[in-house]
Amino acid sequence: MSNVPYWKRRKKIVIAGRVVYAHRAIMEAHLGRPLHTSEHVHHINGDPSDNRIENLRVLSAAEHRRLHQLGVPMREDVKEKISKALTGIPLSKAHRLTLVKSKQDPACRKRMSEVKQGEQNGSAKLTASDVVEIRRMCASGTPQSTLARAFGVSPSAICLIHTRVTWKHL
Repeated sequence: MSNVPYWKRRKKIVIAGRVVYAHRAIMEAHLGRPLHTSEHVHHINGDPSDNRIENLRVLSAAEHRRLHQLGVPMREDVKEKISKALTGIPLSKAHRLTLVKSKQDPACRKRMSEVKQGEQNGSAKLTASDVVEIRRMCASGTPQSTLARAFGVSPSAICLIHTRVTWKHL
């Protein structure tokens, strides 16, 4: 492979006054229809300058992302954001070690039990009564997106509350 960045190796062409990537135009011609913006064209051999139809494959955005991220370790800052979003606690290196050791070490287990839950956690946006109401409304069929807007949190936060991944103590 070349040291030239991937995005610079993709060929662009002009069709009807519009600049398009060659691999997308070739796939559209092969399929006989325009590609949807959510459809990605993957170069099977990894060479973006090789636009032979046998080297191209249409994938959804999620499939394409999974394919290119397979085996790629998650960046530490991404792990931190996910941890903080789910628990309100940054997942520092020391904290990760504490989590691993907590099953064996009584002192670590005690420290982990002292982590503030629910409203006692300084970053909590909801109260215990909000959580009880969210679970009641979810059970009655209210869409999670509607609840998210009403309570000022993300739809994924509502899902985690509903499935008792978060706010387990209630």
